[in-house]
Amino acid sequence: ILGAAAANTTATTVAFDSLSIGSTANNLAQRLNAVTNASNGYAVTVYESDYLTNISTGTTITNTNCDDPTYTCNPTTPNHWQTDLTHSGFGYSIQNINADTVPFEYNTGGAQYAAKPFGIGAANAQTIMSNAATPITTEQIYMCYRIIANTTQEAGNYETKIVYTATATF
Repeated sequence: ILGAAAANTTATTVAFDSLSIGSTANNLAQRLNAVTNASNGYAVTVYESDYLTNISTGTTITNTNCDDPTYTCNPTTPNHWQTDLTHSGFGYSIQNINADTVPFEYNTGGAQYAAKPFGIGAANAQTIMSNAATPITTEQIYMCYRIIANTTQEAGNYETKIVYTATATF
């Protein structure tokens, strides 16, 4: 899926490097694994510390609102993000490998790419994979990140922190 760009992801970093601007989506992914011996399974949640922020100037790339106004998304509701590629934005999708439950996938509702923005702060964390029982094997998903940078987006190095929390349920 990612080809040579796969080298830009590690367990702790997703480095997009130079972005294509205009009407091009920039995509990278990480594989997440979860396993537990807890009798009532686990849940993995995710949130973003803040918007993608230019480390020199403080300019931000806001989170996506998908294909607004026809297909609006928010941290709790995914939607199509395949035609509005002219507005800067950051968001994610999920490709399920073998997790028991995921809230949505990239092809939800027949979309070419269904996505949603990250919630900002721990209070807005969203579950991205879970199992209500003890998994019989390590469960996996691909967490797929997307950035769109329009032609007026300020150049520079942008950063944010994506925080994952895995919680066992005994």
